[in-house]
Amino acid sequence: MRVRMATRRLSRPLVFDEMDDSYIRNGLHPYDLTDLESIGLIQYEFIGYAHERLSKTNIVRYYERQVVLNLPKETNNQLDMGRVILTKVGKELAPVCGSKPVGLF
Repeated sequence: MRVRMATRRLSRPLVFDEMDDSYIRNGLHPYDLTDLESIGLIQYEFIGYAHERLSKTNIVRYYERQVVLNLPKETNNQLDMGRVILTKVGKELAPVCGSKPVGLF
């Protein structure tokens, strides 16, 4: 995956709408997700994945950039994480895949 964000020390690809031109311009085509899922590197879910029960203030990293993320409620917030998660094998391979930050995030 070319786009990823780390939360809770986990690397996560950020794919919200695989048909969006911004993903395609950066080399991620919808059929790539099918291929990555078929070889066991990702799991794809159309309705998406989310982190739940988050506190108001969270620190997330996008490559070397740390961002403080302030959510609306003091507790029990939910954060949309896109439609893709890495499998165990995908997590192991992610650090060596050569991904780079993309300006759209």
